[in-house]
Amino acid sequence: MRARRAGRLPPAEPPGTGITGWLDGPVDGRHPADRPVEVHGWVVPPSAVDRIEVGVTAGDRTWVELARPFCTVRDDLVDHLDDPSAVLAGFEHRLHLRGIPPGTDVVVRVAGVGAGGRVALGRPARLVVTQATRAGSTGSQRPPRPQRPIEARAAGAADARVLVVAHDLAVGGAQRWLQEVLRHLAATPGVTPVVVGPGVGPLRDELRSLGIRVHAGGPPSRTVEEHEARIAELVALVHEERADVVLVNTVVGVAGVEAAERCGLPSVLAVHEHHAIEDLWSVVLGPDHDPAVAAVMTGAIGRATVAVFVADATRRLYAPLVDPRRAAHLDYGIRLDDVDRARAAADRAGARRALGLAPDDVVLLDVATVEPRKAQSSLVVAFERVAAARPDARLVLVGADHLPYAAAVGCLAAASDLGDRVRLAGPSDDVDLWYVAADGVVVASDAESLPRTLIEGMAHGLPVVATDVGGITGLVEDGVTGWICPPRDLGALADRLGRFLDVPAGRRAAMGARAAASVRPSRGVGYAADIERLLVTLVADPDAAIGSLPGRSSTSTP
Repeated sequence: MRARRAGRLPPAEPPGTGITGWLDGPVDGRHPADRPVEVHGWVVPPSAVDRIEVGVTAGDRTWVELARPFCTVRDDLVDHLDDPSAVLAGFEHRLHLRGIPPGTDVVVRVAGVGAGGRVALGRPARLVVTQATRAGSTGSQRPPRPQRPIEARAAGAADARVLVVAHDLAVGGAQRWLQEVLRHLAATPGVTPVVVGPGVGPLRDELRSLGIRVHAGGPPSRTVEEHEARIAELVALVHEERADVVLVNTVVGVAGVEAAERCGLPSVLAVHEHHAIEDLWSVVLGPDHDPAVAAVMTGAIGRATVAVFVADATRRLYAPLVDPRRAAHLDYGIRLDDVDRARAAADRAGARRALGLAPDDVVLLDVATVEPRKAQSSLVVAFERVAAARPDARLVLVGADHLPYAAAVGCLAAASDLGDRVRLAGPSDDVDLWYVAADGVVVASDAESLPRTLIEGMAHGLPVVATDVGGITGLVEDGVTGWICPPRDLGALADRLGRFLDVPAGRRAAMGARAAASVRPSRGVGYAADIERLLVTLVADPDAAIGSLPGRSSTSTP
């Protein structure tokens, strides 16, 4: 995570609030209507801030959005303020001006809000909206290049050869989704999957052990020229492998949709990214991405033969791009028999001894890659507020790597009064042991479609504390199987953590039992068989496949 440098000395602290901060950007000036405004700055101390409000006045309209707090490394402020808790003082937000007429004056005001009141962070930014820099930025409907027919395969060849375009072959929720699909495809007679994707790691090794051929792939395209070259590489692979259908996992690999289109093949695009369309490529390609390649890739999303989503909330988010008649919602699931074996193999007391936890500890578990959108920094800050009254409370973050944000989260925890009550652990091959030892799972993210780890924790019989993002509220029932709070609101998160810690152990166990009962009927890996049937049917009869999509929206028009 790149550190932003403070633009000026901290302003005087308003009496009674305890909050100090500054708005570093945007700067006054003209801003095109189709480019997000990057709002960023810093605020300290974390213990005094509940949320960071971005107030916007555009003409006669006024509204408030919440910034992502404590997400940017600010080691410059640690030295300047002599405060180690300032290590993650930076905040950020993308503000969209689409629909605001050119010539409109826009004023952006940012405030830190806490129990002591509301404090303006620096002076307001004043912008004037200008014409869009490009047309059709939410999609490109450019016609496909001429199709190159696939040569006929010899008699006796497989019934369906599937070229799978993977965004990554390491560890993560989207990769685990694909892992189950590929396991199923490899075990299905008449189906031959071939994978192309970047990265090394457990998934690549497992695929090779299953006899699946893996081709090296490149990173996301940064320019139109790179994107065209990527499509050409995939077209060549389609012909080399004599593929019948293309499966693309995540929008990062959307060049696979265009390669299939140019070869006259059907394609299935699995969408896992839950970001507003205006934010999508800023997140995937970076804020300095080429708008032209973003427009081309956005248009390709809508040209997939079928788009599948792990959460209905994400399907609705992509409705402006994807014809609902070609959109399917397939519930994400896990191998429930693996959960049962793990629980049978390790008792709670033994798991705690193995992990260095005391028998009476109340353990909240967060299993996720440690990154800003997962909001582990906010989780540490919120936990510190409620843990003082509960000396038996423990927070464990499983998934920490060696990148700057994860290191800064560790420094933030060390700077608190929690001592060793917050523990950061690296990615674990035996994460089930953590679930067996825990009392509850927590997800503090501000951007998710549907986290796999939430399903895992609930299947293990654990209640949930989670933010209301993506498909989470379709899985967790507030007050019944867990507690839900709005994202980017530390005060609300601390409140829900306090509720979790305050309820008797028996009630937590009962909520966990209800959580397990709620996921077991529908959260197995049946979706992998659904994907296999979809691919095979698309090869045989595309119209029949589209007409019988599982979980298809009943709406007939976008």
